[in-house]
Amino acid sequence: MLTVNLQRRGLLKGVAALPVLSLATLAGLTARGGSGGAAPAAAGIPADLLAVSFKSLGITRADTVTVAEGYTASAFLMWGDPVSSGPAWKGSANTAAEQELQMGMHHDGMFFFPYPYGSNSSTRGLIAVNHEYTNNEYLFADGRFDAKDPEVLRKSLAALGVSVMEIALEGGKWTVVRPSQFGRRINGATIIDVSGPAAGTAAFARPADTTGNTAVGTQINCGSGPTPWGTYLTCEETMSNRYDSTQPATAYGWVVEIDPFEPTRRAVKRTAMGRFAHENAAYSVAANNRVAFYMGDDARFECIYKFVTAAPFNPSNRLANSALLNTGTLYVAKFNDDGSGQWLALRQGEAGLDAAKGFATQGDVTVKAREAARAVSGTLMDRPEWFAVNANDKSVYVTLTNNSDRGKGVASAANPGVNAANPRAPNIDGHVIKMIENGSDPLATTFKWEIFLLAGDVQLPVAERKGNLSAATAFSSPDGINVDPLGRLWVQSDYDSTAADMQTFGNCMMTYIHPVTKEVRRFLVGPNGSEVTGLTWAPDMKTLFINIQHPGEGKPGSSTWPHGNPALPPRSGTVVVRKNDGGVIGS
Repeated sequence: MLTVNLQRRGLLKGVAALPVLSLATLAGLTARGGSGGAAPAAAGIPADLLAVSFKSLGITRADTVTVAEGYTASAFLMWGDPVSSGPAWKGSANTAAEQELQMGMHHDGMFFFPYPYGSNSSTRGLIAVNHEYTNNEYLFADGRFDAKDPEVLRKSLAALGVSVMEIALEGGKWTVVRPSQFGRRINGATIIDVSGPAAGTAAFARPADTTGNTAVGTQINCGSGPTPWGTYLTCEETMSNRYDSTQPATAYGWVVEIDPFEPTRRAVKRTAMGRFAHENAAYSVAANNRVAFYMGDDARFECIYKFVTAAPFNPSNRLANSALLNTGTLYVAKFNDDGSGQWLALRQGEAGLDAAKGFATQGDVTVKAREAARAVSGTLMDRPEWFAVNANDKSVYVTLTNNSDRGKGVASAANPGVNAANPRAPNIDGHVIKMIENGSDPLATTFKWEIFLLAGDVQLPVAERKGNLSAATAFSSPDGINVDPLGRLWVQSDYDSTAADMQTFGNCMMTYIHPVTKEVRRFLVGPNGSEVTGLTWAPDMKTLFINIQHPGEGKPGSSTWPHGNPALPPRSGTVVVRKNDGGVIGS
């Protein structure tokens, strides 16, 4: 079938959400006339391609997944489900050996890869899902974690990492293909290769491998992203091994590349992309096929980064890209108060990053990326989390979730007060920044930026919490973000919905935001105690996958989602959202 590469052509140029669409599908989705203006609505798509037709939900605290009228949300891939052949979930009674064959806990970032590779199939694919961390009260019958207990540690590590599963749409319902050659777990104990400037150094050396060329496991896997050559990037939001202190701390805090189409190939920690509390990685391809990846360090007063590959990717031979992420330039962002910004290179031997300051090699720079970023005056932000690249103009969005420490104490270089890019102290509810690279070129070293949205509720009495949203569409703590193939913006929230100061917002949610008018509509609300996170589409945009993480967290007994049985622990999981009339999401 003739296909269009979305990174290179058409309205959808630059979108990481879909590797390819057929010309027929592209024509149906864009509905563009020969003159470039919008044609009349086709296949249910509004004339304004950025608009949606569903009515905004109200605030809810129901212990279920509530979705806009005209849609159905169905629980699909749950903690404990076998990834291929394997045992059924038994609640907290699962053994470590069983957990190693099942989906992990606390789903987060994910991506749907049409299968076979290079197709635009919307009925069969491989889905990769992150598992961020564990709740002991649900993972273990006695609620106890003890790293010195081998079985307890083994089960905890088995519940972390990534699941890859083969799924298919059959008879209008998504199912897991079992058995499948592609179904596998990469967890907290899996041996993972190490590449790039920090490979083979003391950062990864351990008694079992003094060469420093491998690491034990991946964990705290938060956001994620695909590459244009069809691999999956899972991001470690940690600076240490939180479960096994016998492992070197510097072996964690990296981007890990997984090839879902090659199940026997080891995952690889790509050290050229820097070590910090990674949230996700969103890519944009330049005219010469070099690739930029945008990344946030999810902690208070940390920075925004970009990694640019040294070489172009090869669109005709995906395996030729297997070492592409080993070499390139890591940048940190500096935001100026006048709305301009610079990408400052983190290169050993430049800008003071030398041996005298502890940066003897580029490996030192990437292992100590946070220190390097401060040394060159990168801007310290309010918990930069997910990135998304806009379909139409290559503009970039980043969520700044919150920072309750902004403005506390005496201002200093390590504890800065407010600035134009972080304008509230304290920043309880977060904001979204829009960035436009110079010339819309992802290789540019300068950019323009603006505050796209200030989260909050205008009804709140404290000025710093009002934001610029109407009371009807208020939300807090933007976290997950993505741009769909039509260029529409979707934002997910992550806050403690049980906290007294968050009651105005109800449960965590996912909202649609018009990228031009900034109209907000609440599309989906999660069950009690959950975070709504991770979103990916099938190519025809008739299926949307969304993750529900840690239902019932912080208040045991507050959630029985999805099964409704109080005798069982609640389960994190992926939900499938489809339009009841079979149409395109949002139409």
